Amino acid sequence: MLRLPPRVLTRWRDLSSRIRHIRGPLPEWAVLTLVIDAARTEWLRLDPDSRPREYHALERDGWRCRSPGCTARRALEVHHIRFRSRGGPDTPDNKITLCHGHHRRGIHALTAGLEGRAPAGLRWRLGRSESAHAENFRGEHRTTPRDS
Repeated sequence: MLRLPPRVLTRWRDLSSRIRHIRGPLPEWAVLTLVIDAARTEWLRLDPDSRPREYHALERDGWRCRSPGCTARRALEVHHIRFRSRGGPDTPDNKITLCHGHHRRGIHALTAGLEGRAPAGLRWRLGRSESAHAENFRGEHRTTPRDS
């Protein structure tokens, strides 16, 4: 169990009591969640540039995986549509929110592909393609023995 200095514990109990007076009876975890959310809101108000670059893509995409048919809200990752290693820019229209599974086991495992500009001008490709990774999902699809 976490031990707090007496002065910190006294302040926490005072804050917790004030929050419960305003919001009604709440479990300790709910009070902590409210405090963290308020601190985060204030931090972003004072320093909006402190947000991670990926935050804007996550917010634009509604904090959901944008893979067709997927509604995942957990294990989200921001994917560069045109890979940075292939000269893709670090701009909002080159980023999309994907869940871990669609990002790692789809895009990077070559079982799915994506091209275009986010959020609305995207084209998806399903199926394995060895040539897709090399061309970053641009150009003609060459049939390989694995595609059969």
